[in-house]
Amino acid sequence: MKLKVVEEDPSSTEEVLRLDGDDVIPVARLQLPPAPERASKLDSAKAEYHRRSHEPGVEKLIEEFVEKADPEVEWKEADQRKVVPYGWFVLILLLVSGAVIAGLWWGQEREEEVAEVREVVRQRVEGDEASEAEALDLVETIERGLRDYTLAHDVEAKLRHVRDPERVAPLMMDWYARHDPGTPDFVRMGGMAPVVLGDQEFWQVVYENELERSRKVLMVVEDGVAKVDWETDVCYQPLEWDDYAKRLPEGAGVDFRLLCAPDSLALYSHEFQNEEMWRAYQLGTRQGTEFLIGYVRRDGEIDRRLLAIYQANGGKAASVILTLRRPTGARSPRGVVIEKIVSENWVIVGGETK
Repeated sequence: MKLKVVEEDPSSTEEVLRLDGDDVIPVARLQLPPAPERASKLDSAKAEYHRRSHEPGVEKLIEEFVEKADPEVEWKEADQRKVVPYGWFVLILLLVSGAVIAGLWWGQEREEEVAEVREVVRQRVEGDEASEAEALDLVETIERGLRDYTLAHDVEAKLRHVRDPERVAPLMMDWYARHDPGTPDFVRMGGMAPVVLGDQEFWQVVYENELERSRKVLMVVEDGVAKVDWETDVCYQPLEWDDYAKRLPEGAGVDFRLLCAPDSLALYSHEFQNEEMWRAYQLGTRQGTEFLIGYVRRDGEIDRRLLAIYQANGGKAASVILTLRRPTGARSPRGVVIEKIVSENWVIVGGETK
């Protein structure tokens, strides 16, 4: 019997080498395990937007400036939805043809029924076309308003493109005295979805700016004109949060957009050491590094509302606007009193005032 040498596939083995001075000496060849099979690439599912009829935490709306969104893909998908499906024309043709054939088959007494079918089909087609036209008009209105807003680089010009301009004007003057008013210009839309806050409908809009970064803004359409919610766009604060938390100035209350959750550290000390009287909440912001402890009367109205907001947000820190006050002569290193809930999210809606 004669043995036959079978050549190994070089890709299935690996040669072990040893260094001997300046020489490289082969020692052995190891059998490698078979390469795992590669999984085929899955197609990503298209994004879907759903109308929300409740008031979501605004951290879901403006928590970050959506770096990973692809506006071009989303907008192409939106464009595809604008076209009346081809299947409708097939269905319409079948209905009309069927009705005509039925009329001929059953006689003249069926002519009235044929006419009714034709009318129903006609109304349905006109209704679809009207809906498509209305949707296109809304998108164009929002895109135009967003473009005008980003092209306005001074307070006076921006005021023409923001909601609630009379109330917001002094806030804008204050903000841009401390921050660069420049906003990278709008380049293209990325998608939009309706959001209901209070009794008002907003549109959460994704767009790409000149820096090739995606951003989210809240907009409303008022009298056919789309306007931006400026306060949430810049996340307006009357004072720099970290500076306020370090200095803790005494006096009048100050409204802040905050993330709020019941305090888990049990920081009850100094004038707030009575746990039966006070409940503590940890307060912070997304950009800031400092935190404060806000105290409210336990089981009071503010306490009950804050607990309800926290629970409705799935047990996570909720976005709220709170009025904070540092009591005169207070010794607590981080303690402030929560005097008022201005808004249960970061948007001022309806009768809420700053």
